[in-house]
Amino acid sequence: MKITNKNWALISIFNLLIVVVLGTLMRYKIAFEFPFFQQKNLLHAHSHFAFSGWISQTLFFLLAALHKQEKYKKYNILLLVNLICSYGMLGSFIIQGYGLISIIASTLSIIITYFFTYFFLKDNKKNTLSNMWIKGGLFFNFISTLGTFFLAYMLATKNINENMYHFSIYFYLHFQYNGWFLFTIIGLFIKKLSLEAQLIKKLTNYFYLFFISCIITYIFSILWVEVPKWVFLLTAIFTFLQLFFWFKMQYLFITKFKNQYETLPLILKRILLIILIATTLKFVLPIGLLINELKHFVYSNRTIVIAYLHLVFLCIITLYLLANIFIEQILCLKKMSILGIGLFSLGIIFNQLFLFSQGGLPYFDIYLPLANKMLVYISLFMLTGILLLLISQIKNKRSFKKSKPKNID
Repeated sequence: MKITNKNWALISIFNLLIVVVLGTLMRYKIAFEFPFFQQKNLLHAHSHFAFSGWISQTLFFLLAALHKQEKYKKYNILLLVNLICSYGMLGSFIIQGYGLISIIASTLSIIITYFFTYFFLKDNKKNTLSNMWIKGGLFFNFISTLGTFFLAYMLATKNINENMYHFSIYFYLHFQYNGWFLFTIIGLFIKKLSLEAQLIKKLTNYFYLFFISCIITYIFSILWVEVPKWVFLLTAIFTFLQLFFWFKMQYLFITKFKNQYETLPLILKRILLIILIATTLKFVLPIGLLINELKHFVYSNRTIVIAYLHLVFLCIITLYLLANIFIEQILCLKKMSILGIGLFSLGIIFNQLFLFSQGGLPYFDIYLPLANKMLVYISLFMLTGILLLLISQIKNKRSFKKSKPKNID
């Protein structure tokens, strides 16, 4: 059976629905009584499936779609195997947590990323600007897995050092979020732009700066470690540099995408604006970590960390992947889809505002009442949105089977 880009997009949205369902269930267990499933197992299932079944799966199919038909078959096979591994992780983590099946599925999923990287590099030897960013993302994806394997080694040998345990986890998270995810979507976006040689040279220089910065700012993921002054100074310099050059890169993106932007439906314009603001916040917020008092507050505040991770995961990566699917007209944007993606986006905004408020206000001795219950309602809001989006696409699938989908306002 031939699996088209539209099929992969529908599968990705269904997987996103599963991620949101698990997130909602975890919040419900915190706010109300729900005796079924262990919270820790749900967390592992939620995070692993979000990374493998939603984001990586979607990035893989969007990258595979860049190739001609004769090269697409091998990517289709990899996508299918990765999907099976993702569902394997989902079920096994929910049922048993870390165990033989979940470890095998996780390992196979990592091996699939290696194969995908090999084939992509082989099929994309031209070092275009967009390919440079995408290859940078694939490099960081590979690097991040070293943290996973080191963690597995410690668990297998039962020689667990607490610091090294956390180093490994945050090593993986940092290079997934700030490397693989971010670099790849920037590369996909750059493919949409028509750039002169001078601008290509500028953005190439920006790439090298962000590449180095991604490595250096890993320090922000291990806040409990007291680093030498020269390391702190180097981190501070690159923190300000990446913010400065993000503003410059943002200006270029806005200028060069302006004509395409004006043709987009209003909902996609709003989503791109959210992504732009969220990405700016992503580079602004680490500046606060250069202040020692704030650094210790953030390190001891799990909610702030979760808020920041969700800022990148939801506001930047997830919204961009959804927007890209519709901008590229892989799926059609009809009225129910607009309502669904609108509710989902609004839910994401509420989610971020509430998480940052819940985590940040205690610094001023202000505490939000009924916080856990409010997060459940916000999750249900997001769940409704993504469910409407999926239903609308399933309803339209047969109608648009033989015609190219078109966006409507």
